[in-house]
Amino acid sequence: MENYPGFSKIEGFKLSQKFEEHLKALDVPLKVGVEVIKIVKDNNIFKVNTSQNTYFSKSVIYGAGWSFVKLGIDGEDKFLGRGVSYCAVCDAPFYKGKIVAVIGRGEIAVEEALYLTRFASKVYLFLLNKKMKLPPHLEKELENTKNLEIILGANVEKIEGKLFVEKLIYTKDKEKKELKVDGVFIFAGLKPNIEPVKELVETTKAGFIITDENMQTKTPLLFAVGDIRQKVLRQIVTACSDGAIAAQAAYKFLRQMKSS
Repeated sequence: MENYPGFSKIEGFKLSQKFEEHLKALDVPLKVGVEVIKIVKDNNIFKVNTSQNTYFSKSVIYGAGWSFVKLGIDGEDKFLGRGVSYCAVCDAPFYKGKIVAVIGRGEIAVEEALYLTRFASKVYLFLLNKKMKLPPHLEKELENTKNLEIILGANVEKIEGKLFVEKLIYTKDKEKKELKVDGVFIFAGLKPNIEPVKELVETTKAGFIITDENMQTKTPLLFAVGDIRQKVLRQIVTACSDGAIAAQAAYKFLRQMKSS
């Protein structure tokens, strides 16, 4: 990771460890490995049902992020972290000078494939869209990118390899083919993890939670922060900003309630 202030380069796991150490230093209780099943509000009190216990609170800051949409390709789960990735920005540097395939749909797949061309020697883009109109700037960039090849109308059936990804098996025009690759990047969309709060929030068509400038949702004192929000830039630094704003707003609103 090279886009978090204060660190020229740091692994995501190590950064999360530093966050955890900071929380512990402030004596903030952590509930690790607990799944939030449902959040309801009754008489101005939130009831947070989890896989272990039920918690009650006057305010909730919800930051469950999103999950990548999987394609269900044979080998997709098996080689996750060993050649299969859902994040070009995270993993592209590992494929410098190598051959990769991108499988996905929409502008996001095109944008991620173009980003990968800065690192990989060759990028094969398997577009799942039957028809797609791209913005002029993307069309122009595709035309000018020499190490990117688009494959349309193909059905990717399997990702194969021994310890790491070695090749793709796909069918095109009723002919089965093999493609040697070092990595496979999948961009089929994002699924916001809103299930526990879906009855308490308003969302976009894509499922991201709509908030005001205080990160508050349509339900008073329920805040949404990070990647689960409708926003322009999804990075850890913007998630931290959302969290700071939400925490301050919650504190302010609760103090006002107490004094009224």
